Amino acid sequence: MVLTITVIALVLYGLAFTLATPAPVQAATEVIPVRDRADPAMRIVTRIISPQIQSTLDLTANLRHIEVKGHIVCDRGEMVRIRVVVTQDSTRAVAQGHTQDFCIAEDADDVQFWTVNAVARGPAGFEPGRAEVCAWANTRFRSEITDRFQWCKEVTLVNPE
Repeated sequence: MVLTITVIALVLYGLAFTLATPAPVQAATEVIPVRDRADPAMRIVTRIISPQIQSTLDLTANLRHIEVKGHIVCDRGEMVRIRVVVTQDSTRAVAQGHTQDFCIAEDADDVQFWTVNAVARGPAGFEPGRAEVCAWANTRFRSEITDRFQWCKEVTLVNPE
């Protein structure tokens, strides 16, 4: 009886967690429904979004900081928040960083450029070569989330010259 109740509780917990966790948006260009800022009835419109990370990223001289750059499309006045994690299998190094900024795009085709200074966590540093960057972003208008994104990309780390 106790085992049955425990199993039921775990299944319900898993279901609640699944329903509460939003599905990630993939990096490919997608049509995403968003609220129209000009319409107080908040009708749904669509825009095409393709967040990107640059393919080549600069390491600092101490090999513990990485300047991650990319772009995203968002509406003027929205707040965009971006978090990145950089990993390198060959060194076992991991770096994290985040940024936030107001979107200043003039129209729906303008991109918002961003830069995150990712700092190595733990004793391992990076070396020039292959790495992976995963990014999470959301846009907000006032306090309401308008879009969410999650994407990863293979990159090349280089020493700036």
